[in-house]
Amino acid sequence: MGSFQFGYNLGVINAPESLIKEFMNSTNHARTGSDLRGAALTNLWAITVAIYSAGGCLGGFSAGWWATRFGRRGGCLLNIAIGIVAAVLMFVSKTAKSYEMIIIGRLIVGIHCGLYSGLVPLYLSEMSTPRIRGAVGVLHQLAVVTGLLVSQVLGFPVILGTSSGWNVLLGLAVVPCVIQGVILPFCPESHRYSLLTKGDEEASRNALRQFRGSSNVEDEIEEMKRESAICEKQMSILELLRLPSLRQPLLIGVVMQLSQQFSGINGVRSIPWLIVAELFAHDARPAALSVCVLVNWVSSFIVGYLFPILQSGIKDYVFLPFTVLLALFVTFTFFKVPETKGKTYEEITGLWRSGKSSSDSSATKKENYGLTTNT
Repeated sequence: MGSFQFGYNLGVINAPESLIKEFMNSTNHARTGSDLRGAALTNLWAITVAIYSAGGCLGGFSAGWWATRFGRRGGCLLNIAIGIVAAVLMFVSKTAKSYEMIIIGRLIVGIHCGLYSGLVPLYLSEMSTPRIRGAVGVLHQLAVVTGLLVSQVLGFPVILGTSSGWNVLLGLAVVPCVIQGVILPFCPESHRYSLLTKGDEEASRNALRQFRGSSNVEDEIEEMKRESAICEKQMSILELLRLPSLRQPLLIGVVMQLSQQFSGINGVRSIPWLIVAELFAHDARPAALSVCVLVNWVSSFIVGYLFPILQSGIKDYVFLPFTVLLALFVTFTFFKVPETKGKTYEEITGLWRSGKSSSDSSATKKENYGLTTNT
C-alpha cells in the first residue's frame, strides 16, 4: 500500500489538470475580481505539480533517519498519519475554496511518498531470504505502476475526472492509508532492525519465525550476530561519505538510481530500489538509502522538467539522449555492479570489507558470458 500510494499520487494530478486550473481561476476571480490567465496560471499549476517532487526529495532524504528512529514497520505506521492529513487537505480544498490547500497537500503527500520510497524497499529487502529477495523487491515497483494505472483510470471523465469529482479523486489517497493502517499492525517489525539496531534478540527471533513460517531460524540469527560484530553505530550521511571503503557501493547505488530515471522508462527498471539495501551493512544502510533515494527524486524532477523541452526541440528523436545514457549505464553496470543473487548480506558487504575490486566481479561476469578463455 505504501508503494501504491507513491504511484497513485504521482499520476493522479494529470487527468484533472484542466478542472483544477478552472477551480484556481474561479477561486482567484471570487477573491480579487480578476482572472488567472497565461503565465500566472501556468506558473501556479507548475508549482502544484513540481512541489510533489520537492516533498519527495525531503521525505526521501529523511527516510534513512526515519527508518532508524521509528523502525521499518513503525516508520510506515507513522507515515500513514502524514498521508491522511495530505488527502484530507486536498479533498476539502474545493469546499474551502482554497487552491493553496491543494498545493500544501501535494507538498505533504510528496513527503509521505518520499518516505515510502525508502521505507518500503528497505522493509521488503530485509524481511526476504536471499532466494526470493529479488522477486519480493519487484513487488514495490509493481505496486507503484499499479497505483499509476488506478489513478489514470479513476481520472477518466466518465468516473471522477469531472468538475464535481476531481477533489474526490485526490482525496481517495486516504483509502490505501486506511487499508495499511488496518493490516500493518499484524505484520512484524524487520527482524534485522530488531536485532541489529534495538538489540532485541527475542523480538528478532519471533519476527523471523513469523516471516519464515518455521521455528528453525537460528542460522539467520547467527548470521545477523556476525554482521553485528563488525558493524559500528548507525552512520550519519557525512560519516558515510567520508569512509573510503564505502565509496564504491555508494557510487553503484547512486548510478543505479540515475539509470532508472534517465532511462526514460523508469516504470519498469525496479532493481535500483532493491540493490541499495543489499550493498550496505546494517550500520551504513539507512544513510546510503537516504542519499540514493534523494538522487532518484531529484533525477525524477530533472527528467520531468526537461522532457517537454527536449520533445519540442528534437521531436521524434526525443529518446535518443536516453539511449546514449542507457549505453553508458549498461557499461557501468557490467563492469562495476557485483552479482547479489543468492548471497546473504554478510557475503555482499564482505566484498567491500575484503577490498575486492569491481574488476573481480566483472571478470567473473565475462567468464560466465563466455568473454574470456581459460589458460
